[in-house]
Amino acid sequence: MVDRLYTVKDIAAIISLDGSPEDVRKCMRQIRHWTNNDVLSPIGGKSTGTGVSRVYDENAIYKAAIAAELVRYGVTVDMLGNETFDEWISRVMTSTKWKDAKERSKDFYLQFVFDQEAVMFKPLYESDLILRGETMKRMGLNAASAVVINVATICQRLRF
Repeated sequence: MVDRLYTVKDIAAIISLDGSPEDVRKCMRQIRHWTNNDVLSPIGGKSTGTGVSRVYDENAIYKAAIAAELVRYGVTVDMLGNETFDEWISRVMTSTKWKDAKERSKDFYLQFVFDQEAVMFKPLYESDLILRGETMKRMGLNAASAVVINVATICQRLRF
């Protein structure tokens, strides 16, 4: 059995905040931009040829929803750093905490810490604290900013 595949337009309609045609078009542009910059990976590669739509698996919807949330806080593709967002979030998505959040049964937080040289991504579990200044300094980060998002809340907004 083949899992359902989604086009750029499908994903944009699902992750769009208000579902308006204008917002869906904006999301479509973002998805294409993220794909061109390796934030999202379509099935079969980026260059599908003229007249052939890029298609994505269901995980791409969640990745795009998180990327869209980060964009609302001013995060750009360049800020995602050396370890690509797609690779990192793919690893996080294998956790049981992620699955609970996806099913909207438990909160699960992701923290993104930025300094001028790097970005650090960190899943926050129940026992974790948000990275504080001293911890960041020990890790070699001189961060002024961090964004923490709740995956369960983002999943609740999706329009499947």
